[in-house]
Amino acid sequence: MGIPSQREIGRPGAVVSDYHLVLFRDTTGAATFFPGTTVSPDFDAHTLKGQATVSWTPTGAGWHHLIAEQYSNGSTAIDVLVGNGTNTGSACIILP
Repeated sequence: MGIPSQREIGRPGAVVSDYHLVLFRDTTGAATFFPGTTVSPDFDAHTLKGQATVSWTPTGAGWHHLIAEQYSNGSTAIDVLVGNGTNTGSACIILP
């Protein structure tokens, strides 16, 4: 199990080495995941590499502990600090 991707805020991912389902969770419970918390990874049988990605939307400010788990490969986690946002129309300003 690889380190969750930080390339895009809100799109946690996990590098995987087999085709088993990947479970994503936010231990605060203050978040939603799309398409869901359990996803099938995109897996290439020739290279034995893959990635599972979800859209993560926190519903509360503060520290969030994100975990990605895959049967037989263990888990990995990352802590993310979420601020309060103010909608300004075409953008969102994050405040402390």
